[in-house]
Amino acid sequence: MVITTKQAFICNTANSEVVDHFVPELLEEIKSWKAESKIRFEFWILEFLLTYEIRSIRKNFFEVEREGSALLQALGQDYDDRNLERLLNFKKKLLRFGIGIKEGRTAVLDILEDDEEMESLYFSDETNTEEMESILESFVEQTEEIVNDIQELSENLDDTQEIIALKMDNRRNTIIRLDLVGTIATALLTILTVITGIYGMNVRNNWEENFHAFLWLVGGMWSLFFVGIIMAIFILRRRKIL
Repeated sequence: MVITTKQAFICNTANSEVVDHFVPELLEEIKSWKAESKIRFEFWILEFLLTYEIRSIRKNFFEVEREGSALLQALGQDYDDRNLERLLNFKKKLLRFGIGIKEGRTAVLDILEDDEEMESLYFSDETNTEEMESILESFVEQTEEIVNDIQELSENLDDTQEIIALKMDNRRNTIIRLDLVGTIATALLTILTVITGIYGMNVRNNWEENFHAFLWLVGGMWSLFFVGIIMAIFILRRRKIL
């Protein structure tokens, strides 16, 4: 927009949001100003413009916040690949949204901090910038609140992502422990297989016809297996591997 002392020129009239929503509200504001005429026209329109912008930002933030809450709830139930991808895309979206707001806030702050810029916004020789400062400071304060809300939502997402990472690490560690126990069990069974192979060799050792020898050998092999498993688990737990 281009605002003068008595007129406001809108440039992007091809935008449906501008034509269908902004312009009708602007016309109502101009009618209100004509009825009251207590504030200079350019200040009245500027305040309306910034208020409208804040309202649009808040509306967009509420939609983003609702999407974020739904995503956090979904992640609490299941953090599968699809939800993790949604989390990544949403964090990028939230970052872009926050950057846009910060850029607008920074632009207004630059004007507030520059006395010459503030005075250049006046169409007369008036140098009292308190009225303009009040309008711009209100915009800055409201955008600061939204930025804080965005930061809070971002922190919640970061916390959730860290919790998910810890859970996934715990799962991986559990799988590694089970794999380690399985490897030890396989190694012990391999030893028993060697014993079985030796016992089954075609060599006469006077045990072939002895049934009790078979029972003692089988029992001893399984005893050796279970003792080996128990000792391995005991050692691994003592070293805090399991």
